Amino acid sequence: MLNTLLKMEFKRSYKSFLIWSSIMVATLIIFTVIYPLYADIFEILPPQLEVIMDAWGGKPDNILEYFSIETASMYFMVGPIYASMLGFTLVSTFEREKSAEVLYTTRVDKKYFYISKIIVLFVLLTLFSLINFLASYITMLFFDTNTEVVILALYFLMMNITFIVIGIMSFTIALLTKPGTNPLISMTLPIIFIIISYISKLSDNTIITNLKYLTPLAFSDATTIIMEKSGVEWLNLTIFTAISVGLLIFNYYKFQKRVSI
Repeated sequence: MLNTLLKMEFKRSYKSFLIWSSIMVATLIIFTVIYPLYADIFEILPPQLEVIMDAWGGKPDNILEYFSIETASMYFMVGPIYASMLGFTLVSTFEREKSAEVLYTTRVDKKYFYISKIIVLFVLLTLFSLINFLASYITMLFFDTNTEVVILALYFLMMNITFIVIGIMSFTIALLTKPGTNPLISMTLPIIFIIISYISKLSDNTIITNLKYLTPLAFSDATTIIMEKSGVEWLNLTIFTAISVGLLIFNYYKFQKRVSI
């Protein structure tokens, strides 16, 4: 029965997955391809803009560093929104289509519906990250065959974990809101995270700078991983991983209470 439910969930979600993936891949490729143009622009930046550039690690010396400043910023904004939308619609679509009726007619245990949705969430977000990683890396090879694939892979891995964390949070929000709530409300969460991250980068105030640790975007920051090569914010990663595990357990019980027959 779990296989049947997985097929049903993937069928519901694959179209939006293809659309979001296609848009993201095309965006990453376009931004990477125009690297030579940006390389020239970086050489003539006025001092005022150089100060802003310093917040993102300074001027890039190669295409990978350029990726962390320009291309990754698009991934940073679009990816979390897709993850949040996916997490929310896994619940809202289920309720809108009144799939709970299947629970009654087939007597399928509610936990299998929940498990199938979480598997789909993990699989689609991981595929989303993998496809974009491959597209970015292959495109970069046209400009620099010595692109550090390990660092790039680490960045996409951390972003994938960020997406899963946000997807789980959005799944929780869907369970806590009324049935029929507009899925667009799920965009609020990643947008708040993104705004906090940008503000923390542009401020010299220690308190404001540390606000980034309130978001799961801190441990997947492209500047830290690629430009500064400072590695991963492990404490931030551990905290949000623990929060996600807690939410998965909470969602398991909340989902079964939410679906009434």
